[in-house]
Amino acid sequence: MTRRDRELERIAWRLFESLRASSGNKPIVQLPRSAWLECEKLSRRIGKANARGWHDAAKRLHRQLVDAQKSLLDQLTVVQRERSLSMDPPPRITFGDLYRDLVALRTEFANVQYDHRHDELSVTTEEIILDDLHFGSFAIVLECRQLGNVSPYRVEALDANPASGSFQTTHPHVQSDTLCEGEGRVPIERALYQGRLLDFFVIVRQILDTYNPDSAYVSLAEWHGLPCQHCGCSMGEEDRESCYGCETDLCSECSYGCQRCSERFCNGCTEACEVCHEYYCRTCLQRCSECELLYCEDCQTHDQCPNCAESQATEEEKCNSADFASVHVPCVGQTVVPS
Repeated sequence: MTRRDRELERIAWRLFESLRASSGNKPIVQLPRSAWLECEKLSRRIGKANARGWHDAAKRLHRQLVDAQKSLLDQLTVVQRERSLSMDPPPRITFGDLYRDLVALRTEFANVQYDHRHDELSVTTEEIILDDLHFGSFAIVLECRQLGNVSPYRVEALDANPASGSFQTTHPHVQSDTLCEGEGRVPIERALYQGRLLDFFVIVRQILDTYNPDSAYVSLAEWHGLPCQHCGCSMGEEDRESCYGCETDLCSECSYGCQRCSERFCNGCTEACEVCHEYYCRTCLQRCSECELLYCEDCQTHDQCPNCAESQATEEEKCNSADFASVHVPCVGQTVVPS
């Protein structure tokens, strides 16, 4: 047996002991609580937008809610699959299977290493390229001491090309060395639970080689900056404004500050006062019940719009003048007799 084979044999024995120790630990089934809370939050915001008359904002939020509900259903499907996995009998892991997987890994990946000190098995991928964006190669590191726990591995960028404004995001599906597994979650957990190391590393590499916009931390279109939803210009995270009404991403040039509440809004969630022509959010404006003029609090007069207040003042002045003219002014020596 060659020296290289003896090295693989030692690694296989260490992995065999780790997997055997964790064989009774079945994957923990977690309900998609965050996805459910996101649906609840969007539902509340839709109600708020409708109550305030922000119909454009309500439509955008409704589209977001449809996407969030789809994500929730997808995650519930994954939970159902995990539940069936948790009912499987404990796997029968053999040393021979582990050894053959290690031999296959050295054929499948250019670099396979085992860190005896930290008990970690790692492989290195080829350079990952998605839609002409280069993300470099990644190390997939399996933490053997954590086998049996949720996600006992990390994905490290070796030549990082992080997203603009999010240096912890080194791949659309990798943030802080954590992989967003998406539909690969159950296959990954099943492969680790059954001790199929080759399948585990290949599945993770396939996820890195694939782009899914529905589960991306940062989309490819936004990798080098977020697009302003109004003008389309690219902007960094530090330049991003968010509409207080509908949460649309805007650049500083396309957001409007309400003159009264000082919050930032998009064009669709603001209107100009028809008196002073300053921009306000719709909550800080009121419409005259008489002439339907839209005016701000600073332009109102005695709880009326300035036009109606002026018209009322003019009418009152005319009435007062008419009353004064109808009074008979007596001449000298005459006495006023009440009628």
